[in-house]
Amino acid sequence: MELKSVAKKYKKDIAGVWRNFQKVVPRKNRVEPADKYINLCFEGVYSGRGLCYLVFRANRQNIYYKRVGWESINEIPQCLK
Repeated sequence: MELKSVAKKYKKDIAGVWRNFQKVVPRKNRVEPADKYINLCFEGVYSGRGLCYLVFRANRQNIYYKRVGWESINEIPQCLK
């Protein structure tokens, strides 16, 4: 999807959408926590209307994220797999 269509869909300016995409740093490798037991936290982070990322954190670092339409209990088991 190109920036112009994303900006139009979410009623944002192209420069603002570009800045938000620049902040996202995809990880090439998954981070495996060192401990057997972890304290897992997850949160829905919204960036405009209808744009949400479920972010999972452990040991003060992001270990997984997924783009979803909104926070839903149905998304959590899929992400945990």
